[in-house]
Amino acid sequence: MLRKNLVLFFLFLCALSIDAQNDSITTTYQLEGVKIYGSKQLVNALSLQPIQSFDNQQMQQLGFHRISDAVKYFAGVAVKDYGGLGGLKTISLRGLSSHHTAVSYDGLVLSNLQAGQIDIGRFTTEGVTQTSVALGHSSALLQTARHYASAGVLMIETDGKAFLYSNKHTSVNGSLTLGSFNYYQPAFRLWQKINPTTSIGANVTYIKSKGDYTFTLKNGSLTTKEKRQNDDISSLNSELNLFHLFKEGVLLQSKINYYHSERGLPGGVILYNHDAKERLWDDNFAFQTTLQMPLLDQRMQLKAILNYSYARNKYIDLGSQYPTGMLKEINSQNEFYLSSAFAYTLSSALTLSLSQDFSLNKLLENAAITAQPVRFTSLTALNLKYYYKRFKGEGTLVSSFSSEKIKNNSSALTRFNLSPSIAISYALLPNKGLLMRLMLKSCYRMPSFNELYYLKFGNTKLRPEQAMMVNYGLTYKGSLFNKVKIESTVDAYYNKVKDKLVAFPSLYVWKMVNFGKVNIYGLDLTTNVSCSLSKDFSLQGTLSYSLQQALDRSDRTTYSFNKQLPYTPKHSAHCMLIAQLPWLSVGYSMSTNSERYSMMQQTSEYRLAPFTEHSVTLSKDFMLKQAKMVCSLTLQNITNQQYDIIKYYPMPGRQVRFTASLTL
Repeated sequence: MLRKNLVLFFLFLCALSIDAQNDSITTTYQLEGVKIYGSKQLVNALSLQPIQSFDNQQMQQLGFHRISDAVKYFAGVAVKDYGGLGGLKTISLRGLSSHHTAVSYDGLVLSNLQAGQIDIGRFTTEGVTQTSVALGHSSALLQTARHYASAGVLMIETDGKAFLYSNKHTSVNGSLTLGSFNYYQPAFRLWQKINPTTSIGANVTYIKSKGDYTFTLKNGSLTTKEKRQNDDISSLNSELNLFHLFKEGVLLQSKINYYHSERGLPGGVILYNHDAKERLWDDNFAFQTTLQMPLLDQRMQLKAILNYSYARNKYIDLGSQYPTGMLKEINSQNEFYLSSAFAYTLSSALTLSLSQDFSLNKLLENAAITAQPVRFTSLTALNLKYYYKRFKGEGTLVSSFSSEKIKNNSSALTRFNLSPSIAISYALLPNKGLLMRLMLKSCYRMPSFNELYYLKFGNTKLRPEQAMMVNYGLTYKGSLFNKVKIESTVDAYYNKVKDKLVAFPSLYVWKMVNFGKVNIYGLDLTTNVSCSLSKDFSLQGTLSYSLQQALDRSDRTTYSFNKQLPYTPKHSAHCMLIAQLPWLSVGYSMSTNSERYSMMQQTSEYRLAPFTEHSVTLSKDFMLKQAKMVCSLTLQNITNQQYDIIKYYPMPGRQVRFTASLTL
């Protein structure tokens, strides 16, 4: 019923918008253009949907070396971390699974239909100008239908476009990071202008670490100090970029990215089991070219994306339990992806956009999946933005169609779904500093190939998972004494998940099932305060708090009814403080989570203790003739807090990192 009402409201907004096309107003919607990078507030208090971001300066001052280190400080964001540098790291929003979160890297649309989620641990902060998380979708006018269809989007932007529009002819950057547990990370970036309208770039980042950090192991009354085993990693991330600006504002952007890693899989720490011999090799290749152009009288914008990606991983486990003494699996998949987005400014009040995505996914080789599935997906998103004085409104309707075939089966399984969303805001004060906002969004996700077809684990009868999101918030942006800037947001939300996809024990094996219903209630609070006391002295502080109850509402007769979902803390809070002194920058960050449980049975056996992590970073920028030198020293987990995010996967304790970066 709620979905039907959303569709009707969306149609009403269309009619209202068309009727108001000729109204004379002063508020206009600006098309996507050149971005100017610099230090800014963490939260965007005037956006229709909750959006949080870090720029490059903030990530440097807070000592964030990986994207996963940064986004975990956002309110309502959870990063599942299997420990160590090589452990899998996935992002989820407000109690929803990581499958609902889209990941965009410089506009490169990332996907992994086999697993259904993206490992964000592969992304460092080298060359990253901005990292943002948007609930619902971003505010960009031209975006893919895949992003419109997601519950939220993680956006990572690098410095390529900024260099194209800069006055520089050449930019060279080299950096070296050294740290605890034999951590070693050299990186190199080069940007070169061939002519005033064409630039090329190349960058490479190498990471190597033993990951042999110490941790405390408790077994009854016995407590010992142990070292993490088989937790090493070596990875190489490289890419080539091309930017070319044609006449009339036509921009061509091409990117080739290659990522390779070899890592040990240490497994869970259960009693004194250190006999982990699992190894994983990953290879990821992606090519994407994007063309964006204005049409007619600049009121039209067109953006087209062509993408091809290939992923291959090899898994080896040595052990006497295998007849040959070894288990070896090689999995590979590819995706052909085409997206186009069209936007038209009908009036100063009304903007219409239409996005169309086509994708073809193939699982090429997998020892545990013999079905060899092929899935064709079509996504269409119609979006209307309507701004009138104090009122902002946005409506989106996403249609999803998929057709899937498997080996030795001529028939195709087809699915169709409509997902509407609506977002409105109203300025309660004439200066628009105090806003009230409301968002309702329907989300839909298909089961991954692993969930459907993996040997003994998959279930071909799975239904797609559906979620309804409701967000109501108040936001404020203002200043005190013309020196202190304040941005605050308070958002209450409710997510209702139907046919949630979970792994459930059945007949001595785990199997994917549609678990039923989950109700998620929550409250996110953020406050960002910054002040400039002098030319060389400024302070910026951010506080965020999240209250979340994710309750199973499937079956009243079961023990799990009305219990908190596993790995969902009821309380979490974050604090960040940056002091820019004339001679030094000091950054402090704190993250805390309340107790969680690894299973629905909320007993002491499955309890994960609350934890608090503190970190401090000292950094200094200075000039060496024409070169800019940046040095930073980070002390992470100062108190050497022992904690697990995933049960039996201990996180590293106290560690030190030093980074030196030189830019010419």
